[in-house]
Amino acid sequence: MIICPKQYSFDIAKDPVTGRWLLDTTGLRWYHLDSLSEHISVKDCFAVNLFHISAFDLRIIENAKGERAFFIVKDASMGDGDLYQTDDVGFGYKRIVLYFIDYHPKEGRAKHYLFAEEMNGKWSVIELFTPGEGSFIGFNRIISGCLSEEAAIGELKKEKGVSVDDNTLFTRVDETFAPWWR
Repeated sequence: MIICPKQYSFDIAKDPVTGRWLLDTTGLRWYHLDSLSEHISVKDCFAVNLFHISAFDLRIIENAKGERAFFIVKDASMGDGDLYQTDDVGFGYKRIVLYFIDYHPKEGRAKHYLFAEEMNGKWSVIELFTPGEGSFIGFNRIISGCLSEEAAIGELKKEKGVSVDDNTLFTRVDETFAPWWR
């Protein structure tokens, strides 16, 4: 796992067709986001390398209102930047916490979990995996409507048998964890 605690500013664009926010980090701006209608400047809270060989593939980004979104790699390159996208909620989160699995199983694929507090105070659990369908990273909201992060942890254990509170397997990462790596 690699964590980037530095905060960078980005210009992102909203795709009017999908309603998702996009970020192009390619050197030559291959994806031509300038043609999209809505643009805002945002800052990185932290970035993590989960599956990608050469770059961060998960970014937690905050807008000027303090609303957060997670950006995952949609199209990956090998060192010239990537195209990122949000989920359908976009900047609809107060807090986002990553539970990163510290090993890769021999069979199956590694899964990481985002615990996200929406603006209404309800928590969801979003599973991250690769490859996604038509995307480098896939995601699936597997639990929603919990009243706290702790309740979401309990629900994940009950519904899916996953114990993210086992710190021998999972590491909890948020913006308070990231400065430790400086």
